[in-house]
Amino acid sequence: MTVYSRNHLAVSKNTTLSVLIKEVRTVPETIPPPKPSPINIVQKIDTMSPSIPQASGEENDAQVHQAIQDCHSLLKQIQDVEMKLQDLKNTHMAKIGYINRHSTRLSPMSRMPLEIQQYIFEYAVNSSGSSRTGTVLTISSVCGQWRYGALKASSLWSHISITLPKFPLPHPFYWEREGIQPHQWLEVKINTLDVSNWRANVQVLMDFAKTFAARSRNYPLALTFDATKLFDFGGSDESRVLISSMLDGFSTLSNHCWTFSVA
Repeated sequence: MTVYSRNHLAVSKNTTLSVLIKEVRTVPETIPPPKPSPINIVQKIDTMSPSIPQASGEENDAQVHQAIQDCHSLLKQIQDVEMKLQDLKNTHMAKIGYINRHSTRLSPMSRMPLEIQQYIFEYAVNSSGSSRTGTVLTISSVCGQWRYGALKASSLWSHISITLPKFPLPHPFYWEREGIQPHQWLEVKINTLDVSNWRANVQVLMDFAKTFAARSRNYPLALTFDATKLFDFGGSDESRVLISSMLDGFSTLSNHCWTFSVA
């Protein structure tokens, strides 16, 4: 049996305590790592996500240039669509114009046979009395179809009634010149005859009559002149010569006439 003294126990106790302290100090520290912040978690997820690649600076420049090219391409497509739309609008307006110009073809009158149409024209002209000439001119001016039918009907142009213009009367012309003494004027009176306007009016009537004669073709032509105002003139020799030449010009139409009369 081993007997330990008080001092030995004290030393043993101290030795055991120091050993325990050393053992505690030699145990590795197991401190838990810090918890990650939400920002770090998001950054980690972005880094790991395959749909959002982390591009370098050069790759970002390439993407910007590609986006610019895409914008130009889209703008070109928009312009092409707008041009196509404008072409469609122009075609639509052209069709509307065509319909407006040819809408008369849809009327019953446009489908009427030419012979019946000309018969109606002749009835209207023959019922006009003294205004026969004006009626046929009105009919031939309504539209292209009516004009075609009227020009084909020779009988519509077979009557011409012309009122000859009044022959101009001589009128005085005053001519003043300076006299011998100061502020003295000599007055000279000369009778003149201005027939330029009269000649022009007669020429218009002659052309008018020739047009009717040509359109009547072989159909008998009735030509009537109203000369009641023609011979209301001074009776000078020049007047007689002008009127005689005018009547000779109209008489050349008598070859086309069935009746030729001067009222």
